[in-house]
Amino acid sequence: AHAEQTYWQYMREIFKQIIRHNICKANRIQNNQYVIDDDQYRERFWQLDPVRILEIQNICSRGEAEGFIWVLCTCIFFVAEYNFRLVI
Repeated sequence: AHAEQTYWQYMREIFKQIIRHNICKANRIQNNQYVIDDDQYRERFWQLDPVRILEIQNICSRGEAEGFIWVLCTCIFFVAEYNFRLVI
């Protein structure tokens, strides 16, 4: 942790960054836009459609030579669902 922060404060910021990063990744998959303005995270999060994201992932992974998937950690979204103020 940094000198002016406790370990908990430091780790909370790290977790917030990870959650925001995965919201951006999910938004990129679904809406083809990675960058989200700070005041738009909540709205974009609630617009995410896990089924649509899975459909897009399935389409992108089909190519034998050029197929790919994005690595997306959705388990951390429970924090945003529980209390989005913990993310911002």
